[in-house]
Amino acid sequence: MKLGRFITLAVILALLGLIAGLAIGNHAMGVLHPEETLAFSMPKRQPLDPAKQTYLELGQFVVPVVYDGKTQAFVLAEVTLSMTSLDEKMVATRHIPDYRDATIRSLYSYAETGAFMSGQFDPKVLAERMVNDLNTAFGAEVVDKVLFTRLMLQNNYRS
Repeated sequence: MKLGRFITLAVILALLGLIAGLAIGNHAMGVLHPEETLAFSMPKRQPLDPAKQTYLELGQFVVPVVYDGKTQAFVLAEVTLSMTSLDEKMVATRHIPDYRDATIRSLYSYAETGAFMSGQFDPKVLAERMVNDLNTAFGAEVVDKVLFTRLMLQNNYRS
């Protein structure tokens, strides 16, 4: 009976020692290296002001990739535009259907080139082409960047 109490007391003391050692070590690391933070701490960032954001989310687009008269694949693209200014964003917000239409036309045009099927598809090239297409469609430099929050090519295995 006394041996059981002794073992229980030893385990409890070992756990307390381990916890105390971790706490002291963590404190010492903070004192010695204040620029390094724990792995789970979040870096401090400036809060974003939504009134100053020039991003315009257009949503999802699905584009069929047709080759030899058959749909070989589908491209799923979720597109966000970075506008050149807040004024351009405000104008674009009132004309989202026009921006969606120009975006889908650009995606279809790119799909017709066969670039999605070549195996050498580069999202950066597509984004740059879409910026040019959108700025041409609206007659001015209104779009700064095209950002893909999702871009996926799904092969169609049905015959």
